[in-house]
Amino acid sequence: MSALDLPAPLRDDLHPLETTAAVVRLDDPDSLRLVGADRIAYLNGRITCDLAALAAGAGRLGFLTARKGQVLASARVLATDDALELTLPAGQGAAMREHLGTYIVTEDVRIETPSRATFLVIGPDAPAFAAAHLGVDLADADPYAHGPATGADVG
Repeated sequence: MSALDLPAPLRDDLHPLETTAAVVRLDDPDSLRLVGADRIAYLNGRITCDLAALAAGAGRLGFLTARKGQVLASARVLATDDALELTLPAGQGAAMREHLGTYIVTEDVRIETPSRATFLVIGPDAPAFAAAHLGVDLADADPYAHGPATGADVG
Protein backbone atom coordinates (compact mmCIF):
# COMPACT_ATOMS: atom_id res chain seq x y z
CA MET A 1 0.00 0.00 0.00
CA SER A 2 1.40 3.42 -0.86
CA ALA A 3 0.70 6.65 1.03
CA LEU A 4 -1.49 7.66 -1.93
CA ASP A 5 -3.96 4.84 -1.08
CA LEU A 6 -4.61 6.15 2.44
CA PRO A 7 -7.29 8.55 3.76
CA ALA A 8 -6.50 12.20 2.99
CA PRO A 9 -5.25 13.36 6.44
CA LEU A 10 -2.86 10.43 6.78
CA ARG A 11 -1.88 10.60 3.10
CA ASP A 12 -0.94 14.27 3.50
CA ASP A 13 1.28 13.43 6.48
CA LEU A 14 3.02 10.54 4.71
CA HIS A 15 3.31 12.01 1.21
CA PRO A 16 6.81 13.52 1.81
CA LEU A 17 8.14 10.05 2.67
CA GLU A 18 7.47 8.92 -0.91
CA THR A 19 8.07 12.14 -2.84
CA THR A 20 10.66 14.35 -1.11
CA ALA A 21 12.13 14.04 2.35
CA ALA A 22 10.82 14.12 5.87
CA VAL A 23 12.38 14.47 9.30
CA VAL A 24 10.78 12.07 11.76
CA ARG A 25 11.43 12.02 15.51
CA LEU A 26 11.79 8.44 16.70
CA ASP A 27 9.80 7.46 19.79
CA ASP A 28 12.08 8.34 22.67
CA PRO A 29 14.49 5.42 22.40
CA ASP A 30 16.87 4.85 25.31
CA SER A 31 20.53 5.62 24.74
CA LEU A 32 23.81 4.44 26.21
CA ARG A 33 27.26 5.79 25.41
CA LEU A 34 30.38 3.68 25.91
CA VAL A 35 33.66 5.56 26.20
CA GLY A 36 37.21 4.46 26.96
CA ALA A 37 40.05 2.82 25.08
CA ASP A 38 38.58 -0.71 25.39
CA ARG A 39 34.98 0.18 24.37
CA ILE A 40 35.02 -1.64 21.00
CA ALA A 41 36.62 -4.89 22.21
CA TYR A 42 34.44 -4.83 25.33
CA LEU A 43 31.11 -4.40 23.52
CA ASN A 44 32.14 -6.69 20.65
CA GLY A 45 31.95 -9.67 23.03
CA ARG A 46 28.44 -8.80 24.17
CA ILE A 47 26.64 -8.04 20.92
CA THR A 48 25.84 -10.11 17.82
CA CYS A 49 27.30 -7.72 15.22
CA ASP A 50 31.03 -7.31 14.49
CA LEU A 51 32.34 -3.97 15.73
CA ALA A 52 36.07 -4.62 15.23
CA ALA A 53 36.34 -2.64 11.97
CA LEU A 54 33.65 -0.06 12.75
CA ALA A 55 34.88 3.39 11.75
CA ALA A 56 33.66 6.71 13.12
CA GLY A 57 30.50 7.74 11.30
CA ALA A 58 29.42 4.15 10.61
CA GLY A 59 27.06 1.89 12.50
CA ARG A 60 25.63 -1.58 12.86
CA LEU A 61 22.46 -3.22 14.10
CA GLY A 62 22.85 -6.06 16.56
CA PHE A 63 21.44 -7.75 19.65
CA LEU A 64 22.83 -7.50 23.17
CA THR A 65 23.09 -10.96 24.66
CA ALA A 66 23.27 -12.58 28.05
CA ARG A 67 26.23 -14.74 29.07
CA LYS A 68 24.60 -17.86 27.58
CA GLY A 69 23.57 -16.14 24.37
CA GLN A 70 19.94 -15.21 25.07
CA VAL A 71 18.88 -12.03 23.28
CA LEU A 72 18.22 -9.21 25.75
CA ALA A 73 17.61 -6.22 23.48
CA SER A 74 18.16 -4.94 19.96
CA ALA A 75 20.69 -2.14 19.64
CA ARG A 76 21.76 0.23 16.91
CA VAL A 77 25.47 0.91 17.50
CA LEU A 78 26.86 4.14 16.07
CA ALA A 79 30.59 4.88 16.24
CA THR A 80 32.03 8.34 16.84
CA ASP A 81 35.67 9.33 17.20
CA ASP A 82 35.62 8.71 20.95
CA ALA A 83 32.56 6.60 21.77
CA LEU A 84 30.04 3.95 20.81
CA GLU A 85 26.48 5.27 20.92
CA LEU A 86 23.81 2.62 21.52
CA THR A 87 20.18 3.29 20.68
CA LEU A 88 17.87 0.83 22.46
CA PRO A 89 14.11 0.28 22.53
CA ALA A 90 12.33 2.60 24.96
CA GLY A 91 12.48 1.25 28.50
CA GLN A 92 15.57 -0.95 27.97
CA GLY A 93 18.33 1.53 28.86
CA ALA A 94 18.54 1.01 32.62
CA ALA A 95 18.51 -2.78 32.40
CA MET A 96 21.11 -2.85 29.62
CA ARG A 97 23.34 -0.39 31.50
CA GLU A 98 23.20 -2.64 34.57
CA HIS A 99 23.79 -5.77 32.48
CA LEU A 100 26.78 -4.34 30.61
CA GLY A 101 28.21 -2.84 33.80
CA THR A 102 28.44 -6.24 35.50
CA TYR A 103 31.14 -7.35 33.04
CA ILE A 104 33.50 -4.38 33.46
CA VAL A 105 36.45 -5.52 35.58
CA THR A 106 39.74 -4.04 34.40
CA GLU A 107 38.67 -2.74 30.98
CA ASP A 108 38.93 0.97 30.22
CA VAL A 109 35.20 1.40 29.60
CA ARG A 110 32.64 3.75 31.09
CA ILE A 111 28.91 3.60 30.41
CA GLU A 112 27.10 6.92 30.25
CA THR A 113 23.43 7.73 29.80
CA PRO A 114 23.19 10.65 27.38
CA SER A 115 20.09 12.78 27.01
CA ARG A 116 19.16 13.34 23.39
CA ALA A 117 16.43 13.05 20.82
CA THR A 118 16.83 10.85 17.75
CA PHE A 119 15.58 11.91 14.34
CA LEU A 120 15.43 10.04 11.05
CA VAL A 121 15.78 11.80 7.68
CA ILE A 122 13.90 9.64 5.20
CA GLY A 123 12.57 9.77 1.65
CA PRO A 124 13.97 9.86 -1.88
CA ASP A 125 15.39 13.38 -1.35
CA ALA A 126 16.91 12.58 2.07
CA PRO A 127 20.53 12.86 0.80
CA ALA A 128 19.84 16.29 -0.74
CA PHE A 129 18.04 17.44 2.43
CA ALA A 130 20.90 16.27 4.65
CA ALA A 131 23.45 18.02 2.42
CA ALA A 132 21.51 21.28 2.30
CA HIS A 133 20.37 21.48 5.93
CA LEU A 134 22.85 19.40 7.90
CA GLY A 135 26.03 19.66 5.83
CA VAL A 136 26.19 15.87 5.59
CA ASP A 137 26.89 13.96 2.36
CA LEU A 138 24.78 10.80 2.33
CA ALA A 139 25.11 10.03 -1.38
CA ASP A 140 27.29 6.93 -0.84
CA ALA A 141 26.72 6.55 2.89
CA ASP A 142 26.42 3.38 4.94
CA PRO A 143 22.76 2.71 5.91
CA TYR A 144 23.67 3.56 9.52
CA ALA A 145 25.59 6.73 8.69
CA HIS A 146 25.00 9.31 11.38
CA GLY A 147 26.16 12.50 12.97
CA PRO A 148 25.16 15.12 15.49
CA ALA A 149 22.83 17.97 14.59
CA THR A 150 21.04 20.70 16.49
CA GLY A 151 17.58 22.14 16.00
CA ALA A 152 19.19 25.16 14.38
CA ASP A 153 20.58 22.87 11.68
CA VAL A 154 17.13 22.00 10.35
CA GLY A 155 15.25 25.18 11.32
